[in-house]
Amino acid sequence: MPAEVQRIPPAPRRVSWGRVLGYRWPLAAATFALSVYGGVVTWLFFLANSGVFVEAERLEQGARAAVVAVVRAVATDAEASQRVDYEFYADGQTWTGTSRVPGGTWREGQGVPVEYRLGTPTLNRIAGAPVKLRAPQFNPTHTFLLLVVPGLLLGLGWLVGVLRLRHVLVHGDVGVAQVLEVRHVRFCLPESLSVRFTFKDHRAQTRTSRHWVRVHSRLGARLLQRIDRESPERVPVLHDRRFPQHCRLVLPADFGPDLGRVDPAALLKL
Repeated sequence: MPAEVQRIPPAPRRVSWGRVLGYRWPLAAATFALSVYGGVVTWLFFLANSGVFVEAERLEQGARAAVVAVVRAVATDAEASQRVDYEFYADGQTWTGTSRVPGGTWREGQGVPVEYRLGTPTLNRIAGAPVKLRAPQFNPTHTFLLLVVPGLLLGLGWLVGVLRLRHVLVHGDVGVAQVLEVRHVRFCLPESLSVRFTFKDHRAQTRTSRHWVRVHSRLGARLLQRIDRESPERVPVLHDRRFPQHCRLVLPADFGPDLGRVDPAALLKL
């Protein structure tokens, strides 16, 4: 073990981003799913509402004709406005439409005055009803707040964790950890081990921590031997000087022969 500790390069160490980007990868996956797919859905809803705005503008500015429609269904919402579904006859066939009327008192089967754009009966509304500029079922604000914002917050948390782990690997103090428990993590891909260990920080205070290690890695293969033999295992550990609870089990081979010291001025100090 002393030989392994001595083979850990002195700080600051050169650490590849590939070793830290996989840290808490489910957060990165959730960030991608919520931010990207949520952003696409939000954009589609925005386009849908843009179409509603364009249709309302066409109806408002074009030539209109008035007819009497028959109310098919009425629904009252919490805002004391009525959603009125109706049908009317124009241009040789029957058309349907829907309008929202604030404080309306329409009933099913009742006649209601409706206006529509000449030549385009699909653009219609109850006479005097306010222009509908937004489709409530396609509100992009809802998808942005429910999907995109949580995705960005998860991504921010993942990024902070990645930068913190890289800081530990680059600048962390070297110690010796005693492995207390190694167990397989169920239902996890890639296969991982949950490792609980204890070590003494630079103040000689005993710390206990835990993190996951991939089975198909040098450290994972070494820890699997401990499970098979049920023997004690001591592994080098790097920990943050200011916050020793931020730590990571490492092996000398993790840094490689070509990953030596780097210029401290070229590193971002976290």
